[in-house]
Amino acid sequence: MFELPEYVTIAKQINKTLRGKKIKKGSLGNSPHKFVWYNRTHGEFEKLARGKTIDGARARGRWLFVGLKPGYVLLFGECGGKMLYHAPGADVPKRYHLYLQFEDGSSFTATTQMWGAFELYEKGYEKKRKYVKDMKTTPIEKGFTFGYFNTLINDLTEKKSVKGLLTQDQLIPGLGNAIAQDIMFKALLHPRRPVEELSISQRRKLYNAVRNTVLQGGLLRVRPCIMTTTTTILALIPVMMLTGTGSEVMKPMASPTIGGLITATLSNLILVPVIYTWIKERELKRELKRTNQNKGSVSF
Repeated sequence: MFELPEYVTIAKQINKTLRGKKIKKGSLGNSPHKFVWYNRTHGEFEKLARGKTIDGARARGRWLFVGLKPGYVLLFGECGGKMLYHAPGADVPKRYHLYLQFEDGSSFTATTQMWGAFELYEKGYEKKRKYVKDMKTTPIEKGFTFGYFNTLINDLTEKKSVKGLLTQDQLIPGLGNAIAQDIMFKALLHPRRPVEELSISQRRKLYNAVRNTVLQGGLLRVRPCIMTTTTTILALIPVMMLTGTGSEVMKPMASPTIGGLITATLSNLILVPVIYTWIKERELKRELKRTNQNKGSVSF
């Protein structure tokens, strides 16, 4: 699932690549998924999206707001998966949950792997959406000051650990387990340390870690991914060494789980980026070749 750092990066990419593009056609998913939430029918979405222009994007918590002018906002929320830009002439995935084709021939697709919202609102009504209207201040907003953060801790009605503060009840919207590991590492705090026991200097260090990690995290996710995988593997090693009652059931589960974690991590951090880069290089070479051919046929 996308966390706040990823959405910050995606918003920047949309503002750089899609801002100002006019939508020729918009379509909702052609791959049925009962955990994908739409608030429009296919016909309504296609009619409302046609002719709209991308007016920039912004991230807030685990939600991405993409302006469509005049008068609408495209809302992505609580989802993971892929959001891809396709240059003119590039192949579009056969399956997607949202598709925008632009008048210049380029396109945008979004696909979620688990669940997520792909919703279109009249501007202003997106703020009334459940989970959005009651969202607390996020780390990228001006209101997320140290004073606000300190008050947030003081106003807790139940005991929380440092990790609980970062990941539970969306007290700090947009954070999850992966980025929480990096935050606690930078703040030099144990995950189970009760937040009410933190001194002012420790609270400030935690606050700075939250701000800095969120703003930089979209580009620096290797360390938290490796940390999450490593801690899980370390927790499973004792299971592999069990010799008592039930070990014949648990040991066969631990070994493939560890192997799967290692394989998945190497795949996500090394194999997938290499394959993606190779494919994109081929696409760019084909696009450059087509461009050169078109230039050769221009009449004067």
